[in-house]
Amino acid sequence: MNEPHCKGDSNCLGALYSFMQDMAGLIKSIDPSTHVSPGLMGGEIPWSEYTRINNIPAITATSCHYNADTNSVGTCLEAINHKGNVGFFYVGEAGYLGDASCSGGGCTNNDCTNCCDLATLQQRASRINQDKNTLLGSRANAFLIWQFSPPGSPLLICDRFSVFPSD
Repeated sequence: MNEPHCKGDSNCLGALYSFMQDMAGLIKSIDPSTHVSPGLMGGEIPWSEYTRINNIPAITATSCHYNADTNSVGTCLEAINHKGNVGFFYVGEAGYLGDASCSGGGCTNNDCTNCCDLATLQQRASRINQDKNTLLGSRANAFLIWQFSPPGSPLLICDRFSVFPSD
């Protein structure tokens, strides 16, 4: 699952929990050996509810998401403290905005996420490595980077660049 939440409506928390319980149970009944994760973002529902969902017996992994628009790496550090009985915690999305005014150009609008000038990419890679090391050093088991195209540009123009060795 990916990013289920109540959009600020606390009246839906019971339905969200029931949905998670039903879907996780269904998935586990089909394949008992698969990991099941609710794909929670972290911080979008009360931490007590985040923990309660993670304690559903069929939930075997949980996550946190962050990007420059919604929250920070600190949200994921807090989510680790509320993972409940789940043994596998991962950062499911880590988003990094580019600099729309970079000298390398390549952007189609001011919402650019993939500025390709070398200095900007090196700065972004350094930040990603710092966040990855912080989270993996704080009991996270995996770290995924989320890259998306700016509106109006369906192609990722930075595909030729790498962040980690051999990625």
